[in-house]
Amino acid sequence: MQNIPEIKEIKEVKGKQEMQRRYITSPMKFILLFATKQQSVFICQALLCLVWSLKESMFPYFLKKAVDNVYANPTDIMVLVYPLGWLVIIWVAMECAMRIQGMLSIYAFPRFRQSIRTYLFTQICHVKYTQFIKNHVGEYTEHINNTPSACHRVLEIVILHFVSIFGALIVAIILLFGVHICFAIALLLWISVHLSIVKLINPQIAHYGDLHAQSVTKLSGQVNDVFANFLPMKWYRKEHYEIERFENNQLHEVENAYLAQRCFEKMRLYQSMSAILYMTVMALLMLWLWSQQLISIGDLLLVPMLSFSSVGMIWWLTQELSMLYRELNRIRFSLQFVNSLTAMADRKEEQKVNVKNNKNNKDDKDNRDNESNKNEALKDLQVKLTIGDDDIAVNHASIACVDVSFNYQDKVILKNFNLQLGKQCHLAIVGMSGSGKSTLIKLITGILQPQKGKIYLNGNDISTLDSSLIGRLIAVVPQEPILFNRSIFDNIHYGRLFASPDEVFNAAKLALCDQFIERFDSQYHTIVGEGGVQLSIGQKQRIMIARAILSKAKIVILDEPTASLDVMTETFLIKTLKVALKDKIVLLISHRINALALVDSIMVLNAGEVIETGSLEQLHHSKGVFYQMFGQGQESSFSDESV
Repeated sequence: MQNIPEIKEIKEVKGKQEMQRRYITSPMKFILLFATKQQSVFICQALLCLVWSLKESMFPYFLKKAVDNVYANPTDIMVLVYPLGWLVIIWVAMECAMRIQGMLSIYAFPRFRQSIRTYLFTQICHVKYTQFIKNHVGEYTEHINNTPSACHRVLEIVILHFVSIFGALIVAIILLFGVHICFAIALLLWISVHLSIVKLINPQIAHYGDLHAQSVTKLSGQVNDVFANFLPMKWYRKEHYEIERFENNQLHEVENAYLAQRCFEKMRLYQSMSAILYMTVMALLMLWLWSQQLISIGDLLLVPMLSFSSVGMIWWLTQELSMLYRELNRIRFSLQFVNSLTAMADRKEEQKVNVKNNKNNKDDKDNRDNESNKNEALKDLQVKLTIGDDDIAVNHASIACVDVSFNYQDKVILKNFNLQLGKQCHLAIVGMSGSGKSTLIKLITGILQPQKGKIYLNGNDISTLDSSLIGRLIAVVPQEPILFNRSIFDNIHYGRLFASPDEVFNAAKLALCDQFIERFDSQYHTIVGEGGVQLSIGQKQRIMIARAILSKAKIVILDEPTASLDVMTETFLIKTLKVALKDKIVLLISHRINALALVDSIMVLNAGEVIETGSLEQLHHSKGVFYQMFGQGQESSFSDESV
């Protein structure tokens, strides 16, 4: 029940207040917006930090008093009671203050993070779907998970550390002023120089820190994208390509981290030089003032202790400032990301109005854009990755399954299965759900290994073949189209990475993809979204078919390739595929009678065993299991089930 007020506060942010929060670009304003909900708690924490400040500076002062008293009255032990008693009192007060502060942190910071996390989650949930699908899911999760923690660290640095350090420095300056004004002036001058160095170099650190945060987020999104599409990576044996792509993206992260760290180390170098100069000046001042008998013997203890303590605190302050800037950059990047989502949605609405008012101009602009996109595709997509000789041709292919058996969790999926396919053999495998068809695909492609029997590709045991060779031999069009969150061009190009843009365009045309690609503003550069969510299932299926055609694999496995197409599109596509795949081995799995026109023979599976074989006409006239499934030429409504 304690969470209800927090959630209610988020829900109550309406109208102008919500819009102001939505477009906040300053990280500190964003943090203060949520910190003010518990401002009394955070103010108490700041006041408690001042007790630590007193301890840090007053300790040397009472030691100075003890030394001066002993020096003046060496035989009177009572002169130590006053300064040592105060040392104990200050220490006990400091410990009590720190424990109270810890209890307040337990109460305040989790609620602070909760309110920010809820706000970010709410903002993203209200983003338009068309905007959401343009980014990696990993980017959203990273912002929601990391931004509250970054805000926590910033608030902790400001309240707990900065207040303590500045409080201790103020007391130190007052005490040094009491000894001699020169000491106080020297400390003030050095602090000013030290912080000026931070101010001068910090913009560079902030700039490269922002670039580094962006590269880390992009890297996280890519990892999420690859792991979400793990199976197609295995099918096409593109592990080396993904690893190289990952390493290329890491180069940007490493470069940005190097530039940011180099600026930081340059700042430290200048600060070290200023600190050495400061300590030298303080030592010379002490010698001169002692020679003039202007300071006591206790001051010879107080001044070095306060000086070293101040230098340590300023260095600590610098470290905290660096951490502060780093976390502020992360928050700034997250705010830019969230704000851009709503800003893009607003621009989208404006574009709709502009389209209505400038319809005639739009037609001319579209023609120019289409030509520009085509030229850009030819220019940008000529880049080749050196992951091996992809031009090695496989001139022939064959598949043989010999007494193959496969069990899954004590369930028999395939039992003593035999199959032999040679050049230009087109075979369809049909069967009830769970008969082993999808498992057979994974076995033939080497994703799964049979518990019994052997599978041969080109007369070689598939378990002994290099995975890249299997990827060149076999292309798979899965039942559920799986696309990367990349451009349409990249998704088709995935079938053969060294294919030219013209080959990609031709493969898309053969798969009838050009019919819908040309309707997009960016055409082949259109980003398909997470899992291809910006496309219909039928469009995704055609892109998968285009990918398989482009691969030039000698073996093409089609798992329900036309399941989501309308009859007219299916008819045209089948005619095109018959020509495009005429010289290949085709293994088709389908529950649509029209798709069976692609094959010469049909094999019927039931409970992992072959129960019927023959042509479409033969199986129809035999009135067996196949006839019962498709009866009178009607399509089956059965769906396949992957194992």
